[in-house]
Amino acid sequence: MFASRLFVGLLLASVAPLTLAAQVSGRVNSAADGRAITGAEVRLEGRDTIAVRTDSEGRFRVMSVRPGRYLLRTRAMGYVARTREV
Repeated sequence: MFASRLFVGLLLASVAPLTLAAQVSGRVNSAADGRAITGAEVRLEGRDTIAVRTDSEGRFRVMSVRPGRYLLRTRAMGYVARTREV
């Protein structure tokens, strides 16, 4: 079975001083051709564990993330799963 690699672009918002929460957002696309990956699972694991799915443009957003170190795991059928520390 052929599996392509996922590419995850991340945008990390700064922590707001009063709320002590941030958001993690980005885009999941194919490393081979840059096409958006719809419906990919994106999991943020660490102090909290939060899972979301990408939209039709491969975009995702996790709101109200408490400060800390997290692993961002992405996976989609037919692609190699990726993990990175954020």
